Amino acid sequence: MRFMSIREFRASTGHLKELLASKENVVLTSNGKPAAILIDANEENFDETIENISMLRSRRAFLEMHKISKQHGNDSMTLDEINEIINECRREHKNDDSARSD
Repeated sequence: MRFMSIREFRASTGHLKELLASKENVVLTSNGKPAAILIDANEENFDETIENISMLRSRRAFLEMHKISKQHGNDSMTLDEINEIINECRREHKNDDSARSD
């Protein structure tokens, strides 16, 4: 894995293409902190790569929601309690929609 500042990235895009072609991941940094990860992609693996990135983002979102749930003490809710909250939100949403159409 290669770390590269955004400034360096701007100055050496040709070198970046070589790094990615050699299957080396590149971490772009801003003020020394990670800002983005670049990986190689081509016609053969593009769809699979996008799907994998989407799955990773979904997993990260799930883990973040789980962490927040634990912080708020909601990680031990029963399915009935969860369904009641969902139904309450749906009722509120339905009422909001009715108020807007009036």
